[in-house]
Amino acid sequence: MTTLKLFILAFIFVATSGALFSKFFKEHKFLTFLVSVIAIIGSFYLIRDIYLDMKNDVIAELKSESTQNQPIRNESIGNELIQNKPIPVERETFPAGKVFRDSLQIGGYAPEMVVIPAGNFQMGDIQGDSGRDNEKPVHWVNIEKFAMGKYEVTFAEYDKFANATGREKPDDENWGRGNRPVINVSWHDAVAYTEWLTQQTGEDYRLPSESEWEYAARAGTKKSRYWGNNPNDACRYANVHDNTSKKENGLSLEHHKCTDGYAKTAPIGKFRANDFGLYDIIGNVWEWVADNLHSNYTNAPNDGRIWAEGADKNSRVLRGGSWYSNPYYSRAAFRNRSDPDIRDVNVGFRLVRVARTN
Repeated sequence: MTTLKLFILAFIFVATSGALFSKFFKEHKFLTFLVSVIAIIGSFYLIRDIYLDMKNDVIAELKSESTQNQPIRNESIGNELIQNKPIPVERETFPAGKVFRDSLQIGGYAPEMVVIPAGNFQMGDIQGDSGRDNEKPVHWVNIEKFAMGKYEVTFAEYDKFANATGREKPDDENWGRGNRPVINVSWHDAVAYTEWLTQQTGEDYRLPSESEWEYAARAGTKKSRYWGNNPNDACRYANVHDNTSKKENGLSLEHHKCTDGYAKTAPIGKFRANDFGLYDIIGNVWEWVADNLHSNYTNAPNDGRIWAEGADKNSRVLRGGSWYSNPYYSRAAFRNRSDPDIRDVNVGFRLVRVARTN
């Protein structure tokens, strides 16, 4: 556009200064005077517009350079690589639904997090389909805003921690590392990773409380699973014990009558997220939470905090089911348990980061 304006300005200059224009001036003085006035006014506006265009171009170039200097990440989701994507971190704001990553002191970034909105929900066997005392009594819980891992912690993310701290890397059972969820990690391993992230980022990372986990897993729903009550719809949403697992693993337990395509762990993000934007919150791997085991919800806190008092100190809670979990285990309310020192092929974890208040 600027080039066109320069061309028009040059044409006016040539046209009003040539011999033809001088001859025309002698024969038609008044008409020539009007043409000259119009040419002068037109030239003024053209020069002004050209100046503004050049000014805006310079400003746009400066903004472009500023954007190019932002931190850049290469993000791997599934088998796709998303390159040159600025990190969307606003450290002083924490709106619900925001996705962000914190920077690490050693370089790179912490796992991707999603801000979960504050709210309240009924925790436990609200569908009445378990018959398990440890999912009762159903009770209301108020939850403050917090951030949760968009995905389960991957081998790539945990291996970075292991390399930085000299910690032994967990066995992947030859299923693959990279963007598959880390397995064979104990509760203590998971806590150590959260403490390292806290030190690296200056933010408060930890395992979720049991009530935070269930609130996030339900994502505002009251069904047995965030997609509904029918377990055979699972394969669009979760990697569970299905037709594939039954065929390849030879497990005799009840299976989901659908096909998810994975007999062991699946890479993160292969299935549909829940309404809070969390992937694999049911299935893939069991997830450690911070709470000690309680036999039921009698006197359970109603504010979302970690429940440690009056508990079995030798057991920790696992949530969410895994790649070989049957329909009964693959429910938002189901509570599993394990020794905090145990490492298993179907156990991993997911992070929480406490919301800033400033």
